[in-house]
Amino acid sequence: MGDFQVTLVEGIFYNLGGDLACQTDAGPEVLIVDQLRPFLGEEVQLAIHHLPPMPPDPTKWGGGCCHWQPSRCPAGHHKNPGFLLNFTGQGGLERKGRNWFLTDKFRAKQTPIPLDFLEGHQARLVITTVFDLEKMKDSLAGADLSVLGEKAADLKDLLSRFQQLIKKD
Repeated sequence: MGDFQVTLVEGIFYNLGGDLACQTDAGPEVLIVDQLRPFLGEEVQLAIHHLPPMPPDPTKWGGGCCHWQPSRCPAGHHKNPGFLLNFTGQGGLERKGRNWFLTDKFRAKQTPIPLDFLEGHQARLVITTVFDLEKMKDSLAGADLSVLGEKAADLKDLLSRFQQLIKKD
């Protein structure tokens, strides 16, 4: 196993010449293939999810995270406007052509990563190598992690509010 690695990409995802890209909230445009490539062959934990604004807008697809409205949305918002992608998984990161997979080597099971559902959406992708706790402590020594707790609390609050809005319908 290599060193502990983590990547977070948050912003509006879109197609750039056939590749998935993201205009990040921090400003720079990134290609998702460039963000995932360093993890190829590594055992990883990965999460991708739609990220509606705070507070979510119940009149908009995905609470406002979908920029396809009123067109046909690759994540299916034209059929299910309340859907929010929330995909998590762990396994060996593999790529076949343009498709990415998590492979559970013990069960010989390959799970496709639904990156196509990110296109045209405000969303977040997080990937980290499965790690040894001591290596993680060394890698994060001196880092200010308080923002992660704030983001987690905001996300929990957002999902709770969105669930309440959906129940009202």
